[in-house]
Amino acid sequence: MNCMHVQKYLHSYLDGELGADVSLEIEKHITDCARCRQQMEFEILFIDRVRSELRKNSPDTSELEEKIKQRLSLERKRRNETKTMKKIALIGLAASIVLGISIILQSSLSGKKELPPINYPEEIVKTHSHPMPLEISNANETEVAKWFEGKLDFPVTPPRFSPDENLKLVGARLSRFKEKDAAQLVYDLNGHKVTFIIFDPGNDAEKLEKQNVSRKDRRVVPLPKSNGWITTHRGYSVGFFTRRGIAYTMATDADEKDAMRLLSNISMSR
Repeated sequence: MNCMHVQKYLHSYLDGELGADVSLEIEKHITDCARCRQQMEFEILFIDRVRSELRKNSPDTSELEEKIKQRLSLERKRRNETKTMKKIALIGLAASIVLGISIILQSSLSGKKELPPINYPEEIVKTHSHPMPLEISNANETEVAKWFEGKLDFPVTPPRFSPDENLKLVGARLSRFKEKDAAQLVYDLNGHKVTFIIFDPGNDAEKLEKQNVSRKDRRVVPLPKSNGWITTHRGYSVGFFTRRGIAYTMATDADEKDAMRLLSNISMSR
């Protein structure tokens, strides 16, 4: 796959609309191509900024949502047709779109509403299914924890598992999760990919744990000194728990039974 193909299918890839074979080819190309990797990182930043603006105002008019989707689609097409556009122009375009959306939202709402509960399953599945190149690999849990020192405002303690789990730490990278700096760890479980996102939820850790465990569609997983939950979302097994004020969320294409066993056997000791 070359740069032209990646540019053509990039938006479909980010939206999770491509098959596994095509997605794998794109990921291989992006790993080796700095230009395409830079373009993908910009697209992810652009989408995150738009979503952030939407969350600030939380509209519930379907007509307004459709107008915004149409506007975003139009701008994407214009960017694809303008191959020689400079990166600074793209950043300016993204800022103007976000500003325009903000104006539309402000004029359409009579007052702000409370933000809806955070949809952790959707966020972790997006991160899991749209992998970015790892920044450290061929390292154990202790080496990975040391690599993150000074890069984040909280200590990163990779989960540890029983040797019987046959789980291998593939690598890690810095990431973003719900507009927070985060650590992303990738494991291999008998050929199944497992992604952990570790982040500091601030003062909301206890509230998040209670909020998410109480959902009827999620199974409680007893853990030492805390409880977690596990569920399925878009064909993936998803888990969540907190430990010493730090949040851990997990996604894997392994079945829910294996994911629940994995989560139940987690040890957080160094």
